[in-house]
Amino acid sequence: MVPAASKESWTYQTQYFKGSLALDLPGHPHGDRIPSIEGYVEWLRNFIQSAGYRQVVLVGHSLGGGIALLYALKYPQDLEAIITVGSGARLRVHPQFLADLEKAIKDPGIENALNTNYDLIKPDLADVLKRRMKENGPAVSLNDMKACDQFDIMGQISQIKHSHSGLVRGPGHKDPAQVFPVSGRPYAPGQSPGYSRRHPYGFCRKTRGDQPGHRRFSSNPGQVVPIWKTKFS
Repeated sequence: MVPAASKESWTYQTQYFKGSLALDLPGHPHGDRIPSIEGYVEWLRNFIQSAGYRQVVLVGHSLGGGIALLYALKYPQDLEAIITVGSGARLRVHPQFLADLEKAIKDPGIENALNTNYDLIKPDLADVLKRRMKENGPAVSLNDMKACDQFDIMGQISQIKHSHSGLVRGPGHKDPAQVFPVSGRPYAPGQSPGYSRRHPYGFCRKTRGDQPGHRRFSSNPGQVVPIWKTKFS
């Protein structure tokens, strides 16, 4: 499982799916940062091959979803399936988020613009996620947001056959190949009324304060986990 910020984002899922593994990306906070999703894909493939994993079910959130999608395009033979959560094939970032992160790097007294909106997550997990975001620091967040902003495989995504629900599968499977966006239809530019100030991706749909939103798998695991169980049990 590949997070946007820290492996603890997948706490509920790794507790439920025995034998699953959540990873911290390089530089989060240990190791060298990688400035592109393409670079993250190569790091992840090296990890998977070094560990000897086969027919991997790759799950990614936000930035991690972009990594999963590009991995499926480049190395489908490694995968059983992918699941993307709150992500898409084009991850343009609101310019204000980039500017806010630049300010947070220069002034430690300014809160990381991404270290907010934990209201719907249980306090004990929310505290861990906030702490990990602070450990990573705004420079890591800016690095990742820039990587997202440069990411655009809209012209290639049709190479992964998909529909509005289900799974992305590698070649050779009898089941229909499908994309599984937990939070709704596949994201694409022009499908939103405009930028959402509380979300870095300018084309993601806005959510009300009482909706699970971008961290649905952390705020509402009772809904997400049974769907995954149905697909993989």
